Amino acid sequence: MFKLDPIYPKLAVMNGNEVIKVFKKLTDITTFEELNIPLTTVATDIVKNKKVECNSGDLINAIKASIAIPGVLSPTYINNTLCVDGGLIDPVPLESAINMGSDYTIAVNLYGLKSSKKQDEKYNIIDIIDRSAKIVLNNITHLSFKLNKPDLLIEPPIDQFKGWDFHKAKELIDIGYEEGKKSLIESKLFI
Repeated sequence: MFKLDPIYPKLAVMNGNEVIKVFKKLTDITTFEELNIPLTTVATDIVKNKKVECNSGDLINAIKASIAIPGVLSPTYINNTLCVDGGLIDPVPLESAINMGSDYTIAVNLYGLKSSKKQDEKYNIIDIIDRSAKIVLNNITHLSFKLNKPDLLIEPPIDQFKGWDFHKAKELIDIGYEEGKKSLIESKLFI
């Protein structure tokens, strides 16, 4: 689905343009105002350690900033602010959804740790770094739920995947879809 677009690593190993090309193939929408459903994206001001919310103007740039995994995808400027992935500051931005006036909140925690299939002796340095980041982000996510508890929490069992497994998008989407259906049925929230 995604091609890698490596660059000389000054800020990241990929510039993210291939992700944007895929997005543009999926839709002609380029601004928030064209959307039928309100959306707020979240990025992190990497210099000032602040949350940057976008809900108007350039949709593509806002999405690019919100998914700019540090070191993997190049940071993106939003209003002269150097931004990276919003997950650094707010991994599951429920507060943003609540502030938009949502009646119900459905949170998807992609940092859950319930499915690791590796044994201790099978870990390597990349696994240790990846798992360490997931532990930090999972703990931040669950701490944020103490302030804003979601009506429905979905935690797909995807711990065995890495953050750069773009080529496994279909498999990840299928796992998320099945876990979402299961969680929705179990919650009886919308029955």
